[in-house]
Amino acid sequence: ESLSDDPRTAEPQDPTLVTVRSSPTFALEKTVDDTNGGQPQPGDRVVYRLSLVNAGNSAGIDVQVSDPIPVGLTNVQALDGGVVNGGQIQWPIIPRLDPGADPRVFRFEATLGQDLRVGDRIQNQALVRALDSDPVLSDDPTTPAALDPTVLDIVTQPDLTTSIKAVEPINPE
Repeated sequence: ESLSDDPRTAEPQDPTLVTVRSSPTFALEKTVDDTNGGQPQPGDRVVYRLSLVNAGNSAGIDVQVSDPIPVGLTNVQALDGGVVNGGQIQWPIIPRLDPGADPRVFRFEATLGQDLRVGDRIQNQALVRALDSDPVLSDDPTTPAALDPTVLDIVTQPDLTTSIKAVEPINPE
């Protein structure tokens, strides 16, 4: 008869023990779009979209998504049950997020501040936390870098809404 022997111990013919750990693995993607479809300019309305999935091998328990509001945004409106509180948006706790479940989507809208200038950059990352799990930062899926902030570069267009034209007669009579 042959028994196993754990080579990590001095005890002869003791069983080999293997600890199998399971954990949630969260992926939180964050994108931003200008609602008018143009280049981001001061005064434009933008919508941020976060998409959360659990790609791990066990459920996430008491999962919470939060997002700090970056400088340069005004008139922030949390959507999908979110609440603006103390400079950040928090969405309701998800009691259980199973692996392979459909993505959970969280959104908020904001206005680009009038004091923003060409070349200003608004960037930030959301955060997902869960019981017995390390916090995970959001990723911008439009770039190849992993776990990078979502960036919005400000551009301005000439303001041609008002013009003044002075006309002087050539032959005053």
